[in-house]
Parts: sequence; C-alpha cells; structure tokens
Amino acid sequence: MGDWDDTAAVRAAVAAGRVKQLASDFRHDRHGEVLLALSSEEREPILAASEPMRNKAGLLARVLASGGRPVEAFTIYEAIGARLGAEPLGEVIRLVRHLPSTGSVIDPQRVRVLLESALLRVREWTAMTAHVAAVATRIGAHELALEVVREGMRGGLDPTALATDPALAPLRADPRWHEITTTLFPPREEGREIDVTPLSRRWNEAGRAHFAAQHEGLVGIYERGVEVELAPDPREAELGDAVVAAVLALRDEPGAARAAFDHACMPFVHRFPPGAGLPIGHVTILGPDDLVVRAGPAYLPARVLRLRGGGAELVPGVVAVAANRAHTRLALARPNVGIEVLASLEGPVEGMFPWPDWRALLPLGALRDDRADEPLRLELVRLSGDGQRVLVVGYRQGVFLGSRRPGEPAWRYLGGAGQDMLHGDLSDDGALVVSGSQGSLHELRAIGADGAIVERASVGPRSEYPHFACFTDDGRGVALNACHFYAGATGYFDTIAGAGARSEHYEESPHLRVIDDGLRVYAGAWLAPDVAGWLGAERGAFALVGAGVLRVVTPDARLLAAQVLGSSGSSADHHPALGLLAVGTYAGQVHVLDAREGAEIGTQDGWTRGGATAGLREVRRWLLWPELAGGPVAW
Repeated sequence: MGDWDDTAAVRAAVAAGRVKQLASDFRHDRHGEVLLALSSEEREPILAASEPMRNKAGLLARVLASGGRPVEAFTIYEAIGARLGAEPLGEVIRLVRHLPSTGSVIDPQRVRVLLESALLRVREWTAMTAHVAAVATRIGAHELALEVVREGMRGGLDPTALATDPALAPLRADPRWHEITTTLFPPREEGREIDVTPLSRRWNEAGRAHFAAQHEGLVGIYERGVEVELAPDPREAELGDAVVAAVLALRDEPGAARAAFDHACMPFVHRFPPGAGLPIGHVTILGPDDLVVRAGPAYLPARVLRLRGGGAELVPGVVAVAANRAHTRLALARPNVGIEVLASLEGPVEGMFPWPDWRALLPLGALRDDRADEPLRLELVRLSGDGQRVLVVGYRQGVFLGSRRPGEPAWRYLGGAGQDMLHGDLSDDGALVVSGSQGSLHELRAIGADGAIVERASVGPRSEYPHFACFTDDGRGVALNACHFYAGATGYFDTIAGAGARSEHYEESPHLRVIDDGLRVYAGAWLAPDVAGWLGAERGAFALVGAGVLRVVTPDARLLAAQVLGSSGSSADHHPALGLLAVGTYAGQVHVLDAREGAEIGTQDGWTRGGATAGLREVRRWLLWPELAGGPVAW
C-alpha cells in the first residue's frame, strides 16, 4: 500500500507534503480504516484534496458516514447521483447500498430524488434493484420501491434474488408484489395479423442474393487466398423491424417463422441490447427443441430460462446449468445450497457438491478487500463424464475444482483470484484440468488416482492474453486461445507428448501448433468425427466462437467452415447424440446449428471447405431481447 500502510505512514506522508498523492491513492476499504484512525485535524487535508467525482467518491462518502459526518457524505452521494449516467456500474451500486446508513438523518425527499435518478439505470443494471428498493422502502417511498422492482424485472432480474432480503419484507406483503415478480416478460400483443407472403418474398430475395455473393467472396478468401471486400447486408433496419413483428405474430405456429424468413444478423443490429449487451452467459442443450440459458453476465443477477416449444419459463433459484460432454448428466448451481448432479432437469438429485466457501479457499491477500464480501459469481461450469468432479470459474474470483470422490477435498483453489479473463476446462474423464487468465500462462494439471493434483505443463500463449481452453473428448489434446483486442491465436497442445513442457509468452514449442491465427475465442466445443466427419474432420474438430464469427478448425490447422453470427459469442454447447451446436452471443441471441450438415448457399452467411454449402445449417434462432412482447421468441 505504500503511504497507506498504517497511520504512521500516512502522518509521515502528510508531513512530507504528499497530500495530493495520498488522496489520489485512496481507493480501498482498508485505506478508509486507516483514515478514520487519524484525528480530525490529520484527516482534513486528505479529504480536502480528494475529488468526490472520481470513482472513489462512494468510498470517501462511506468513510465520512462511518466517521460521524453523514450529511457531508450524502452531499457526495447527491453529486454522484447528478451524473448517474456517466458513473461506472460499481460506483452506482456502492452508492445505493450504503444509503441506509445515512437515510435516517437526511431529509427523505432528498433521498427520493436520488433514488428516482437511480431508477433510470435499474433496468440496465439489474444488480441495483434490491439495493434501490430497500432504501426506498426504508424512507417510506413504497410506490417508488415497487416501481424499482418492476423495472428490475423488465431488465431481466430473477425474482428469487429478492425473495429473502429482509429489507424488502414490507414490499413482499403488498398484494401487487406477486403480480410484479411473476410477470417475467412484457405482455404479448394480441390480435395482430400480418400477411407474411410479400414480406417474406422481399426479405428472402434480397438476402439470398446478398448471401450468395458473400459466399463467393468467402470462397475467394479461404480457398483461393485472394483479397475480397465483402459488401454489407443491403436490407435496412425498417425491413428488419417488420420481420421481427412477423416472427412475433407467428410465435404460436411452430416452425412458421423459420419457413417464412431466412435468418440474418445485420438488419437487427440496432435492436441489440446497448452497452455490454445481453450475453447468454450459459447455454445447455437438453433436447431437440429444449435449451436452458442464463440471460445475462455472471457479475449481475440474471435469469436462467428454459426455452422450448416456442416459449420460455423461469428455472428459479438456479444461476447456471451445465452438462457433461455426453449430456447424460446435468449440473445445477443453486447459490448457497450446492451444485446438484441430475440425469435430467426434472430428475432426482443423484449427488451434490456443497456450495464452495470460495473466500476461505483463497490464500491470504489473493483478493482485493473491496471484493471480499461478494457472492460467488459463476462464469463457467464444467462437469466430468461421471459427475464426480466439477470445475467452476468465479468472475474475477478464481478457478476451483470440486470433487465428490472419497478421500478428495470437496473444493480446491487453482488460482486466478482478482484476474480478468478467467477460464478453464475439465477433461471428460476428470483426470486433466487446464486454466488461465489475463495475467498467467495456460496451466495444465493432472489429477492422480489418489486425488493429488500434479503440474503437467505450463504453456505460453502465442498471442497476448490467455482467454479460452477446450479439451478434445479423449483429453489427448487441448485448444488454447489467447486474445489481442478482438483478434488472437489458438494453439493445439498435445497433452501426452507435451507432459513436462514449459514455455513462455510467444515462445515456440514443439508441442503447441497454431491452428487459428485470427479469432479471439470467447466460447467453443469439440466436435467428434461422427458429427464433423462430413466436413473432412476425420479426427474431429474444434468449433471456435469468436468476435462475430464461428470457425471449425482441426487439430492439424485445417479450416473447414466459417460463418457470421453478427455478434461476439458468449457461450456454446454441443450435444453429440443430437449433433446440435448451440451458440449464445452478446446480442441476446442463441443460434442452434446442426453440426452434421451444411446450409444451402444463399440462405445464410457462411462457407464450408469445397464451397458446396454455406456453413453449419442454422435450424433455429432464439431472440431474447428484453423489449419483445411475450418474452423470448423462437425463429
């Protein structure tokens, strides 16, 4: 911490004239504790030098409030509230969370004005809902509190996140609470009839001419090695809006929208959720027309939805669902309960991993103090084939290995606390685990018969930051991606021949072959030979989902297929028995592809080697845009 090590160090810094530097470095709760240990005369120069509009303003206000100066603290809150639209999410959440400590001595009307400003952000940042509603309830703004909850629901909040908050007990007693928290989606529009024939003809004719030309361009790029400038989709946003309206009107006729309208991306870009979008954080295939998804990122409360039969239903109390590779077992993550292992979503629980006390697993000092009270935010879950081991990644919290095998610890920490871009994978037999982060190498570990974890290899990335990993089904190889902005490089590492290997960043290794030098890979899956054999993947291939593009690449670096998704991928799942590949994106969409066959040229934006088809055939697309009447719709 330097000057903020303790009160003596702060006094020495003030005496040396480093007040501005102290104020600039003031950013952690432990700094606030040191500040409060000073006398008021010693504190004043530091507080005077602090600029309340910086990101540390919420922390400064908390220090003032706990130091007996709540009115001054609230003035800082009001200054932040005036600029809510420009403040980062974390500061807004901290602002509202700590208002109850000052609300009792502040004019309630001043608090109400601030909360009404915060309401503008609740739908976009659903994590604020409980905090804002609790403060509104405390000051007696009952109607405002209900409106906050309603906006949070419209933004995608799982109502189970509000069910046990004691501060919301008065709201839960209101008869309107049940109506608000059980209305998952905007009301459907009734009685609209659309003649889809002329619209379908106009849409498909323009799209097929465009995609056919795009296909020729992709053949030139991928097979002839020529530079081709690809044209934009000529269909305008107004036409895209008309097609969405038609898809909604056809939602009760299974397959009708797909039969009438080819899929597309670019005419809908204006409808994609703003900012960071609505990433599909997890997607798992349950059956031919049955998916379960998490709508929203790991770091915010979000809904887990089951998508089937053209409609969506909430999976309450669950933050993630994952399957083993054969899809014979599921893992359901229930916060503070455990991770259940089941044969099906409705089946009995076969086993349970206890909910990890993740903070207790970390070494001392592994995490910043201001994150120590966060719940585990599951960004990734991987289940072994026998359901006895599970790998979980907490958003910026670490990588953890769970086990139900006798004699093994229930949970072990594998590193990564406080790092960005945390990722990992668990081999199907549960014997290998790989993990990495923005600040590490790719670490490959073996788990022995006695449960001991042994370092197998450390693999340096061939681009800047480790970002993604995926084992083959047999665990003999692993794809390792590192990103560079929206590009990157993916290497294939031989886990058998490479045992004991050590390499650094950008260092060549005889056991690591670059198989794709273009994609920043966000998600992916291994396609077995019996699924991807039609593409020429005699030994199988990786489906790599990058920034707007899906590519199918073999371990020997042969590119077999590519297609445009229109947005960066956020999750993927492959069901080998069904041959389906589901890809969630940051645009709030799920693409369901048949990995066993290609699409007719002109019907979608893609290419397969040999030029005979236009990528993997998309059989269904789900739109999860928050404003859609009736909720998610199947197209």
